[in-house]
Amino acid sequence: EAQRLQVGASPNKLTAWDFDGDSDLDLVVANSGNRTISIFRNEASGVFTPAGTITLALTPVDLKTGDIAGRGANLVGDGRRELVVLGSDLPFLGKISESNAAGTSQLSVISWNAGANTFNTTQSLTLDGRGQSFVLCDVDSIDAVTLNSAFQPDRDLDIFMTRFWDDRLSWLRNSDNALLNPLSLAEVDSVRSAKAIAYFDVDRDGDNDLAISNYLDNQLVIYRNGGQRLTPCGLVDSLGNDVATINFGEVAVGSTGLRGFFLPNDTSLDFLFSTTLSDSIHFRILPASGSLPAGENVPVRIEFAPTDTVSYSAVLLIRLNDHLNANETCAIILQGRGVQPAIFLPSDSLDFGCVPPGATAIRELVIENHGNFALDILSGAFASRRAPPSALPLPFVPIVSAISLIACKFVRRTRPIPW
Repeated sequence: EAQRLQVGASPNKLTAWDFDGDSDLDLVVANSGNRTISIFRNEASGVFTPAGTITLALTPVDLKTGDIAGRGANLVGDGRRELVVLGSDLPFLGKISESNAAGTSQLSVISWNAGANTFNTTQSLTLDGRGQSFVLCDVDSIDAVTLNSAFQPDRDLDIFMTRFWDDRLSWLRNSDNALLNPLSLAEVDSVRSAKAIAYFDVDRDGDNDLAISNYLDNQLVIYRNGGQRLTPCGLVDSLGNDVATINFGEVAVGSTGLRGFFLPNDTSLDFLFSTTLSDSIHFRILPASGSLPAGENVPVRIEFAPTDTVSYSAVLLIRLNDHLNANETCAIILQGRGVQPAIFLPSDSLDFGCVPPGATAIRELVIENHGNFALDILSGAFASRRAPPSALPLPFVPIVSAISLIACKFVRRTRPIPW
């Protein structure tokens, strides 16, 4: 025995997660006897210390963790798990609390506040019906085949709740980048004495399916997700936008242009990916193959290294080992241009001859751009302060049939310029 922790009355649920992000698992206990949540932080050595107690309006009957704001550390979520507590006026099987005979449930979302070094209740929803158990899972693939669906496919976790006394299975859909809305609570189906609930991919099609126990009839009810899973394919940028063409622009010969993107997987299946490049000499992708875990974005880097002053293009093909779409590949166009500066002076000297005091002599300094891309002259300097350069920067385009001329004006003064 390593440690005994004092909690509230009648603890009935327990979960663990690294809520504070210090790489140690913390503990949370639901206490049904006094309607509280006891939270314990792991102090890195496996010793737990109290981190707070949160009072609930209804008796806690279930406890889960999940990043209900999204599964990725992008615009769709912060990458941290919240604590979700289901409270109900049905604390024990078949027995209703007399003070709450109307039949209600409460969902509380609790998150770690790093600034205050504590846990806070960020949202609390009162729902109709006596909740018994719940799960957090993403079922948004069903919206792809639902006409006029009020929800769009995202990566936010939805909530499914069994209601034993009401013989119901309810769901609370989670809109992208929005708080949970109690008005989104809806009935999924009528299930007599619905009690335990679990989610998993029954048919391995990439959608989350459900299993609910019918307690009084000794049955297990399976619900298959009728959504249409799309094979994850292609690349997205840091904002989650699809990428069809990658243009590296102008890259100097001998240098390497870099671009970073993500290979997304919004399904519940783990895949392996492989890539093929039509030009693997001047373009490269890292990694070229690997694993694509469920619900994650894998970062990839694409390089362009021109060897000549010409335009390049290639096709990047990405393929997954998806048994439903074994022959499906996605193509991304890669483009880039090799450039090389080449400056030439037809004459490296200017002779102004004898210029009388107060007079002005003008000579043309010719600089030719023999490269294949435009240059800008950003600065210039003279050995003598008597001859300031023209206004900079000067446009300096590649030579075709003419040349770019730069006029330098030298003024002879009658008195010396102080140094």
